[in-house]
Amino acid sequence: MTNNLITVLNQAFGLYLKAAKYSKSSVKNYRTDVRHFLNFALPKLNLTTPQPTTKQLARLGKLIPQYMTFLNHQTLSANTKRRRLASLKIFGKFLKQKYNLKTNPFSKSYQRISNHISPNHIIVNFLDSLKATGSSKSTVKNYRSDINKYLDWVKITRPQAKNLSHILNQTLIANYLTRLKQIKNTPNSTVRRYKAALMSLLDWSIKKGYLKQQIQTFQPTPHQSGPGKLLASQAPETAFYAKPILNHKWLKKFPSPVRKALTWRPKWYYRYHNLSFSSYLH
Repeated sequence: MTNNLITVLNQAFGLYLKAAKYSKSSVKNYRTDVRHFLNFALPKLNLTTPQPTTKQLARLGKLIPQYMTFLNHQTLSANTKRRRLASLKIFGKFLKQKYNLKTNPFSKSYQRISNHISPNHIIVNFLDSLKATGSSKSTVKNYRSDINKYLDWVKITRPQAKNLSHILNQTLIANYLTRLKQIKNTPNSTVRRYKAALMSLLDWSIKKGYLKQQIQTFQPTPHQSGPGKLLASQAPETAFYAKPILNHKWLKKFPSPVRKALTWRPKWYYRYHNLSFSSYLH
């Protein structure tokens, strides 16, 4: 009876993942991880009917501590353990939807599970989702490069950050983009590309259940026109200040007319950097 139930749940979970446009490799890995957990958990529920009740499914989350102990006693790599725990969050969303549960049975174990999620695991799944939704090879390549550079920066500046929520959040992303703009003098179009990649990863992680919803921290200023200011045609989520020709610290030494002359850019410059593809040409 238990084996039949595992097969039924696993097949239904596979259909759920395909409908959500997960890649073939992700579907295979998730189903393998869930089957491993069900083989461990279902015998402990003492099922007496072919179909589990909502109360029995809700009890699955309470078995997480025992399952973690079971994993720690196996000769598995750290990445495999993290992946199996992360898969349960997605499986919990599936159970909630299919069996009309009030909550995700693994929601109370959210912090315990998220502490074991590897950023590399999330990036691989995120890039797989981009491919599955038709993103070009160049887009996937640029996103991978931009995200990896951000993670390298986090490792250097936040070596104590271990939890996923401490590594990937809007505050850190905003600090990173400010550093690129003010210290590294990164071109405006490149900064926009970095922001697009990181915010896409953050939004995807929240949507897929890896992270909880975060309060919006990007506060766009009112739209302005002119050199060095926000463009009226730019959307708030992609608006950035135009890069001055000289460092802003040096500009303060010049009178106002000279500063305006040094930071002036023609209209075509702003129109060009508003094009969606311009960020990938730099």
